[in-house]
Amino acid sequence: MTGAAPKDAGDVLDRGGALSPHGQPMETGASEGAPPTTSVPRSGNAKGKQPKDERPAIIWHTAADLATPLEETKWVVEGLYLAPGRPHMIAGYGFSGKTLAAQSLALSVASGKDVWGFFSVEPGTVRHLDYEMGYQATKRRYQRLARGMDLDLASLGDRLQVTNYPRVYLDDPDAEDAYAEACDGADLVILDALCGATPATDENASMVRARLDILARISEQTGSTFVIIHHAGKSRTSDSRQTGRGSSAIFDACGTQLVMTASGNTTPKKVEMTKTAGDAIGEPLDPFFLLVEDVFSNAINVGLRILYRKADEVEDSGPEADALERDVTKIIGIIEADPGCSQRTIRSKARMKNERLQQLLVRLVDEERVIRTKSGNAYCYTVPEEPDELWEHPL
Repeated sequence: MTGAAPKDAGDVLDRGGALSPHGQPMETGASEGAPPTTSVPRSGNAKGKQPKDERPAIIWHTAADLATPLEETKWVVEGLYLAPGRPHMIAGYGFSGKTLAAQSLALSVASGKDVWGFFSVEPGTVRHLDYEMGYQATKRRYQRLARGMDLDLASLGDRLQVTNYPRVYLDDPDAEDAYAEACDGADLVILDALCGATPATDENASMVRARLDILARISEQTGSTFVIIHHAGKSRTSDSRQTGRGSSAIFDACGTQLVMTASGNTTPKKVEMTKTAGDAIGEPLDPFFLLVEDVFSNAINVGLRILYRKADEVEDSGPEADALERDVTKIIGIIEADPGCSQRTIRSKARMKNERLQQLLVRLVDEERVIRTKSGNAYCYTVPEEPDELWEHPL
């Protein structure tokens, strides 16, 4: 359509044009606007482009600025070197306990209780962005961990907040503003996991660093401390610094990095600090272990607790850990050979005491290594397909 621009909405319709409910009301200045079939966007130009960010791209600090007294570091967990700045990372393979450890950390910050029973913490507000687990699984784990820590979960109120499958991603055009608004006021923000929060970004490309730098800028702005959970890749080296999947730019962009490994689901989780935050004074911590223990009340499994242990404390319990792993391997082998079998069938074939079998089944279900479904008046058990270590999220 050619000719003079329309004067009002009636003129648009008379010329065969269409109106969009997403446009702005036409005023007397419409003669300088877009053709009659194009609505005027709420922001940006007539082609719908994003408005230009008016914030300066580069902000300079003078020598006089650099000479001013340093602000005191706002540690969330000083013993783990967790503070605002670059995002921190917990990396490891599936079932290594990454999310469980992070949720226990969240409860400690929200309640003020020592992290993993060892590291002192500054109590504050926690927000957990879950891109992987879903509401029911996340809720169940928080309830079990809270009972294991002797916490009244409800009493934490809004000091702990969770969102599951949020519809905002680090590679969205407006990611920085959206995350800054969502995280403002939080002392600790947990993001699980990096691949879920960056579905349109190739984590093997160095461009992935730009997504993490967004969190660093938000941290500078809001004072929030970010902890990201990241999956491990098939490392071709014994260097733990290369455990995280994808580009080395991910490691470079992060502050403190904790790498978790375990020889089996029921064995202690080894934790190595492969990098420390910029504000850290001193060397990385020596490797330590996290024990995941079931908590019983009147012979009923009611919760979980995660406890810090030094390396020499765990080595002394090696035979017990080996026995647990043997029993777990036996249980899973029985279930794999007879999918849908009952607990009675497993007990008969494993020749194991019922109390011990029940304890291990509860743990395996919680770790999602075994699936439990109800069939009539009994439960039956199956083993899920084991995910490949280098599996990719669908876009």
